[in-house]
Amino acid sequence: MEHLPIFVLQNQGLFSLKYEGEVFDEFRRVFKLWEDPTYLFEFFTENEADLKSWYGGNISIEDAINITIEDSHMLRKNILDVFKSNEKNPKYLNNIFLPFDNETRSSDQGLERCKAKFKKGWLRVYAINVPDDHFVVTGGTIKLTRKMQDREYTNNELIKITNGLDYLKTNKFLDQDALK
Repeated sequence: MEHLPIFVLQNQGLFSLKYEGEVFDEFRRVFKLWEDPTYLFEFFTENEADLKSWYGGNISIEDAINITIEDSHMLRKNILDVFKSNEKNPKYLNNIFLPFDNETRSSDQGLERCKAKFKKGWLRVYAINVPDDHFVVTGGTIKLTRKMQDREYTNNELIKITNGLDYLKTNKFLDQDALK
């Protein structure tokens, strides 16, 4: 496992983990999947019951694919727009990456688990906030159930967050200077 920079600014930065054997880092990997209609068709077909439950039974797989692709473009744009921000129009990653659970900020040696999402959307990008405001993407998923432990594919993201925390602690990437 290694971490790769997506962008680094004076007061904030975005990095992504790249797992052994993977072609892409996690930031690129999840957005490529979310823009791939074949992958999305297979995913929503396999998880159709969860999709119907999420959307009150009133959504087609085709609509879910279109929503996912559109939301993916918007989420990536929101994240990457931080890189283009300036003093007149500042944007901050800590306004996009929010606490992992909705109630508390969990901290492990100053490292905080976070997620980026739309208020009512199902896309999630998971990251670890390394003080101060340098985020390391560990993965992402389409979350159609309330608890991540309910499905193998979301539970795998929990494992990746834990592995990411372990990687950062083991390699002493506990602040922004160590990441660079």
